[in-house]
Amino acid sequence: MIKFKEYRYPNFPTYALSALINGDYSGLTEEDKANLEDFLTDEFHVDHWDVADRLTFSPHFSSCPEFGLATDCVEVIGYYRA
Repeated sequence: MIKFKEYRYPNFPTYALSALINGDYSGLTEEDKANLEDFLTDEFHVDHWDVADRLTFSPHFSSCPEFGLATDCVEVIGYYRA
């Protein structure tokens, strides 16, 4: 059985969720795409991404998101093999 560990990213920009979860980069600027790709390069060990709390999805404003300028964010979880 494969065991997974998780790492939480509390300030992931909501505008990039579709690209992270579904691979849908439509609507992102070239700068946003580059920022997301840099983030994913740094987090190369993650095998699967998910939103932390889908039932009470509630974005919050963050002046320090994982990348980009201040924006609404959500917590995402990165799962990786232990």
